[in-house]
Amino acid sequence: MDLIPMRGFELGRFPLQRQINRLFEEFFGESGWPTLYESGRGSFPIDLAESDEEYLLTAEIPGIDPKAVEISVTGNTLTLKAEKRPEGEKQVKNVHRTERIYGAFQRMVSLPGDVDPAAVQASSKDGVLSIRLGKREEAKPRTIEVKVQS
Repeated sequence: MDLIPMRGFELGRFPLQRQINRLFEEFFGESGWPTLYESGRGSFPIDLAESDEEYLLTAEIPGIDPKAVEISVTGNTLTLKAEKRPEGEKQVKNVHRTERIYGAFQRMVSLPGDVDPAAVQASSKDGVLSIRLGKREEAKPRTIEVKVQS
């Protein structure tokens, strides 16, 4: 009995397989460990929303002291920096598993051009950092009255 080779079944040949491979590479990186909090690779997971008056950026910072987070706006780039340290010095003989990640983290976010750097406020609650980025006055919507001539 002869076996008939399947054409096109090589790794990465199918579009779905390529997308799955890329997803795993982006999440796990080359090291095989999740890169969620590695510097520059998705640290500080964020949401960015817009209203008429401002942008609201929320970032997850679990286990990080909010006072230790450095926020800066340079041009149209917002930068978040922090360092997560282990809680206290634990004197243990054998470590069986370590999955928590510690160290310095940084996230840079491109902002729309209508952000007013002087109108930035930050607050934190329950491990979520909220940054309100006010818009410049000329960028805010305004109502134009229609004059009716008789």
